[in-house]
Amino acid sequence: MNLPKTPFSTRMSGSAKETERRIRALFTAHRRPALALMLLSAGLIGMCGALVSCQSKAPTVGLTMDTQYYDALDNYVEIPAFTPSSGALSSGAQAANEALAVLKSQYQAILSAPYNQVGGNHCILYPTVSERYDSLVFYLDSSGSGNDGSVYTLTYDRQTDQLVTLDEALTLAKTTEAELCGGVETYLNSTLDGEYALSAQDAAVAGFRLRKDGGADFYLTCLVDDADSTVDRFDGWQHLLVCSDGTYTHYNCHASSMDPNALLVPAEELTALGAPLWYQWGPAGGEPEGGFTLTHIPEPVEQQAQTYLSEQGYQAPPDHLRLYAAFSDLSGLSWAEGWDGYDAVETYQLMYTVPDGTAAVHLVFLRKGEDYTYLGPLSTEAYFVEPTRLAAVGPYNCQVRNVLLDAEALTDQPDTAAMLQDAPMPQSARMSLLTFYYDQQGAGNWGTPVFFADTPPLSVSDGALRIDSAEFAGLSSLYEAQGVVYTIQKSRYENGSWTALEPTQVVLQLQMDENFGDVLGEDVPSEDTPNTVLEQTYHLVDGDAALWRLGYPIPAGLGSGGISCMGDLPYGRIPVEDRAPTSGGHSWYRMEWDGFAALCNMSDETLSLDEIDTYSIVALTTTRTDMATTRGIGIGSTRSEVQRVYGEQLYNTPYWNGTGDNFTPESNKTDDCLWYCQRTDGWGAAILFYFENDLVRCITLLNHNA
Repeated sequence: MNLPKTPFSTRMSGSAKETERRIRALFTAHRRPALALMLLSAGLIGMCGALVSCQSKAPTVGLTMDTQYYDALDNYVEIPAFTPSSGALSSGAQAANEALAVLKSQYQAILSAPYNQVGGNHCILYPTVSERYDSLVFYLDSSGSGNDGSVYTLTYDRQTDQLVTLDEALTLAKTTEAELCGGVETYLNSTLDGEYALSAQDAAVAGFRLRKDGGADFYLTCLVDDADSTVDRFDGWQHLLVCSDGTYTHYNCHASSMDPNALLVPAEELTALGAPLWYQWGPAGGEPEGGFTLTHIPEPVEQQAQTYLSEQGYQAPPDHLRLYAAFSDLSGLSWAEGWDGYDAVETYQLMYTVPDGTAAVHLVFLRKGEDYTYLGPLSTEAYFVEPTRLAAVGPYNCQVRNVLLDAEALTDQPDTAAMLQDAPMPQSARMSLLTFYYDQQGAGNWGTPVFFADTPPLSVSDGALRIDSAEFAGLSSLYEAQGVVYTIQKSRYENGSWTALEPTQVVLQLQMDENFGDVLGEDVPSEDTPNTVLEQTYHLVDGDAALWRLGYPIPAGLGSGGISCMGDLPYGRIPVEDRAPTSGGHSWYRMEWDGFAALCNMSDETLSLDEIDTYSIVALTTTRTDMATTRGIGIGSTRSEVQRVYGEQLYNTPYWNGTGDNFTPESNKTDDCLWYCQRTDGWGAAILFYFENDLVRCITLLNHNA
C-alpha cells in the first residue's frame, strides 16, 4: 500500500557545486588574471566550498530495529525506526518514524496479547540501505485468502531529509503508473491458460524501492478473474509482482526454500540490521535468533494433556500443544470460597490424531505462580477471544467461565451490562460495526477505508470513515438475544482533512453465546435504551406504539414489516380503495383477524406474513384480550392504569379534531378516548385508548405521518 500521493517537500533546483562551477567559468578566459581578481576568485571559491560542505552533508540518521517479534503461531513482525547519531531527529526522519508507528499499530494486538490471535500475521522487512537512500519494503499478512499478500513501502532520502514520493520514483525510472499497470496485465495475460476464460485486471502500483545502483523497482498487485464479468466460474486471485527495469517477476508467496522468487528483494541488495531478520533464516526453514516465543509448555500442562489423551483411549503423545489464551485480569468474577487469589486462567490447545483425522480440544487451567490446577476441557469452535479480561463479553470467554462454573470455582456468571460498561468494545462487535458501515458505502465506494481510530490504515483516501469512539449506552432484552446500544462518534476524511460527523447510536444483537451479530439499526442518540432497541430491531416509528400478543416474542407495530405474532390464525386481505396506490408494485391492504386488524402498504405479490421486507404497517387496532401495548396496557385495563403508565404524554382532547382515526370500526369507538403521543401536536405514532365504563374497550395505533 502506498503512502499518500502528496509531495513531502519542494524539489531542489540546483546544488552549491554547480554554483562553484559557474563561478570558475567566469575566469577561464583570463590567462594571467590580476592579483586582486585572483584573490576575489579564491575567496568566492572558498566560500562556495563551504556552501557545498554545508548543503551536501546528509543528516546523521541511522536505521535500527524497533520491533522484532516471532512466535510459534506464525506471527512475524519486523519494524525498524530511524534514530539520530547525536542530537534531535531531523524532521524528515521523524515523518518516516510516524509512518512506521502507524504500521506498527496494525500489529499492536499481536504484540500485546499474542495468545489470542489466529496466527499467520506477517510484517516482514526487506531493507535496502545505500549511500543516500533507506528503502524499506514490508511484506504484509499471509497468503491463502485469495491473494499473494500485499506490500507497504517507504523510502527516506538522507541527503534531502525527505520521504520520496511515488511520483519522484516514477520520474527517476522514466515511467508512469499507466505503463507499469498495462505492462503487468500484459505479462500476466501471457501466462494464463486452462479451461477458464481469464484475464488480468485492476492492476495497481502498491509501492517501490530505490536500488543501490540508483534504479527503481516497483511492486504491483493485479487480479486474475473471469474475463466475462457476467459469469463466476473462477475464484479470483490477487497477484503480487515486481517490475525491475521493465522485467516483471511474479512473487511466489508459497516459496519455502532459497530461490529467486522466495524474496521480494534480491538477497545481495539487502542490508543486515542487528539480529537476523526473517529473510536471513525464514526461507531456508530456520528459526529466529533465540527461537520462537510461546513454545515453552509447563510440565503440569504436558502431564495433564497426556492424561486427557489416555482417558480418551490414545497413548501416543499429542501432535500439537500450545498456549491458546491467557487471562491475567480476573476482576469482575464472583469467586467461590477458597478459589480466589489465582494469577491467571490459561487455556492450552491440544491436537491429536484419531482414526479418521485430527481432533482438538482446549484444556483450562488456573495458574498461581508455577502451580497449575486443571479444571476441564472445552470445545474448540472458532470464536473471538477477548484478551482484555476473562470477565468480558465474548463466546470464548463465556465457554471458559462455564468451565469455572462447572468446577464450582465461580458462584455465577458476571452481569452482561457490568461486563460492557467502561470496557473496550468487544472484537466481534467491532467487526459487526465495521461491516455495517462498509456496506453502507455501497459498491461504488468499496475499498474506501472504514476503521477504528486506534487501528488506522497505512493510508487514507477521500471518503474514508473513522470511528473515533464507541461508548456503551445500555442494553435491553430481545427474543433469545439482547440489543446492545453504543453511542458512536465518527469522522469523514474529505479534501485532506477530517470532519466530525453528528453522533449516532447503533443497536447490535448480542446472541446467547455472547457473540455479537448484526447491527440492527442506527439513529440519533436517545436516553431511552429499551425504546431505542425496539425501534431499531423491529423498525418501529415508536417503540411504545406496538402491540404484543401474549406468549409471542415479536411485536406488531407502526412502521414495522411483520405481523408474525398472528401467523397461526386465519386472516383476510382486503384492498383499500380510498387510498391511492403506491409505486413499485405496492398497494394498500387491510389485514383482518378475529378482533385484530392492520392497515399495510404491501407488495401486491406478498402471500406470507413472514415476508417482512415487503410491507409496512401504518395502523393497527384490536379488541383482543391477549394483546397489550409495550407498557402493558391491554383490553380491560382501567383508566387510572392508563393514566399512571402514560402520564404527561397522554391527552384527552379530540385526536386531530376527531378526523385522525378513520381506521377503528365505529362499533368499537366511543366518545371516551385518551391518546398517547411523544409530540403534543399529535404528529408521528399515537395510541388511542377507547373506554367504556372506565375500562379499555379498544386500542388503535395510528401514524399521522403515513
